[in-house]
Amino acid sequence: MESFEIVESTLSILIRVIDTLEVDVARCRQACSPEIYATEEAYKLVQSGMPFRDAYRLVARNLGR
Repeated sequence: MESFEIVESTLSILIRVIDTLEVDVARCRQACSPEIYATEEAYKLVQSGMPFRDAYRLVARNLGR
């Protein structure tokens, strides 16, 4: 029962935080650098049959291009 009380109080605080949250769109866009998508790009190469270690190296070499 104590865990439910903790969750309930945490959620009430979280609601307040979310209600006052303001997103800085410019900073979010700035944070979306090529590194964020590196793993996804490596997985695409893996799905096409390339071993992960080779895909990882290829993506690392071409990062930011």
